[in-house]
Amino acid sequence: MTNLSVADIEADTHYQLLDELGHKDLAPFCAKFYWHQRSWVTWAHYAFSLAALVFWIVAGIRQQLHFSAWMENFGYAVICFV
Repeated sequence: MTNLSVADIEADTHYQLLDELGHKDLAPFCAKFYWHQRSWVTWAHYAFSLAALVFWIVAGIRQQLHFSAWMENFGYAVICFV
């Protein structure tokens, strides 16, 4: 498999440039499609995020953790995830 360059893609008629973005325009572009162009992927993300949040709250309540320990464990989970 060969690597395509920008020039190869621009010269090929199979590809069409739909939009050009500057680096500072990337966040508004992503936000527009995340919040306004919803698909099953976006809804699945919402559902899994909500399920994870509910599970985290229920797990903390069932283990009878103090709020500070609960937040500390959440911080460790975020650090491990990153």
